Amino acid sequence: MVNRLKAEGVTAGELAEFIAVSDAQMENLVRTHKTRFGFDIAEDILSGLIYDNVFETATQLRADWARVKPALTVAGVKAKAGIIFNSDNILLSREGEDKAVLDETALVAAFAEAEATPDAGPAVEAASLAWPYTQFGPGSRVEQKTRDDTLSYTHYVLENGVRVNIRPNSLVKNQILVKVRFEGGYLLFSPQEQISLAQLAFYDLQSGGLGKMSQSQLGKTLSTRSVTFDYDLEDDAAVMTGDTTRDSFATQMQLLMAYTVDPGFRPEMFENVRGLLGSMYQQVRGTPGMAMGFASSAWLSGNDPRYVLPDEAQMQQRTPRDIEAIIRRTITGVPVEITIAGDIREEAALEQVRRTFGNLPKVPDKVTVAPGADKVRLPADRTPQVFHHEGRPDQSISLVVFPTTDALANPADTRGMRILAEIFNARLEEDLRQRQGLTYDTYVGLTASETMKGYGYIAAQGTIPPDKDAIFYDTVLKIAADIVGKGVTAAELERARNPMIQYLNDDTKNNEDWYRTLGGLFGNPVLWDYRVSEFRKYTSITQGDINTLARRWLKPEAVLRARAVREEP
Repeated sequence: MVNRLKAEGVTAGELAEFIAVSDAQMENLVRTHKTRFGFDIAEDILSGLIYDNVFETATQLRADWARVKPALTVAGVKAKAGIIFNSDNILLSREGEDKAVLDETALVAAFAEAEATPDAGPAVEAASLAWPYTQFGPGSRVEQKTRDDTLSYTHYVLENGVRVNIRPNSLVKNQILVKVRFEGGYLLFSPQEQISLAQLAFYDLQSGGLGKMSQSQLGKTLSTRSVTFDYDLEDDAAVMTGDTTRDSFATQMQLLMAYTVDPGFRPEMFENVRGLLGSMYQQVRGTPGMAMGFASSAWLSGNDPRYVLPDEAQMQQRTPRDIEAIIRRTITGVPVEITIAGDIREEAALEQVRRTFGNLPKVPDKVTVAPGADKVRLPADRTPQVFHHEGRPDQSISLVVFPTTDALANPADTRGMRILAEIFNARLEEDLRQRQGLTYDTYVGLTASETMKGYGYIAAQGTIPPDKDAIFYDTVLKIAADIVGKGVTAAELERARNPMIQYLNDDTKNNEDWYRTLGGLFGNPVLWDYRVSEFRKYTSITQGDINTLARRWLKPEAVLRARAVREEP
């Protein structure tokens, strides 16, 4: 690529596409820049002071771009590329855990060989395709409409069973977020099937393109529109998400619908993974954090096959059909719920849903849970676990887990346990860093499932030297015993609770907060109690509530313990 740029520069088509994309980005920046958050403003101020930068508004940046744009010609870009890429001041860099294994001579030789290799030939202009996913059918009519004034949103049910939540929110100008929940997720897969869902972390549905367009064609065709796409599989749903603007909202809905009814699953989606498996597994093994993350996910689910990442040899045996079958199961023949939050009129949002997802075949009202799929248990064996990584020998991670319960068994208790975890986290950091003088990276948090009954835990984790595991473990148990024995203070309660109250205030929720709140909420009184007006419910929690929860759950005899250490050759 560099050699081609040096020899030929860019094509007229490539330059035109860059200018068109930049024009669109500048216009969108101006529209969205009307809303700025405090941390962005603070960052700009600090950047100006530290780096002597001059702040420019979005309008000023657009004017700068307008002045520069006329100078962007094919000849001008080629001339600049020749200056940049023919420079003798080239910096080669490589990162790694161990300096001794980095071969500087080999790195320079590899670069010289690549630089001397001629490019395969002139660039070929890719044909620009028209966006083919604009019509899906006549759309379903609205069968039910329910207005909720508490949260200022409207819930619709279309004739084909698709449910829709629309929450206009102008807190961020010209931003619209869309979340499509295909209900079921892990609940569609019985553990007896021995199917790993953790392996989906290696695959990107977007890289398979669509039936009528490859990923590269898709990127070129939609380059001037503000749309995004992501797919993720959760315990209770497969989720597709998009982040867009008013001008591109129709295209965003079409894109999400296209990935629902016509995903490409092209060979490159699987070949890319197969070719990179070695480096992917090297990354999994390469740091204590990655090794602990994947290993503990399996261990803390009682080695439920769905949460276990297969080894590299097993992954090499995977076929495109295996992965396609898993993904298709998660988005086909299941209940569908769409949540839209952002700067858009409700009628406009609903109309685009009708034109897209309103054309799906009739979807069911409820999920059919596979046998045993709603049961996940922490391991009964309390034997300390040791996982191995291939990173630095002086780094390890220690993990201490206190079993609790799920999020919905008692929502009030769950809120109290979140505060308890925050107080525990503050005490652990203070004890290790300030009292013992140890600069560990520590964290204490609550995991509480909204899907798997009875499943939850408070986990304390620290990145520490391998010989300090016993110190970490003893410190965690000492703090737990102190909280149980003496209770928490009023000051600790307020320090932990106040940020939660501010974050959860319904009046200041951003679009991400709204689509998290509204997903699966309608008609579910348990979720309503758990999610709605949380900020008010946190204010009623007392020291006595926290102390009661500590006595119930911070039991040393129930603790699960693990560590990730360097595997010796």
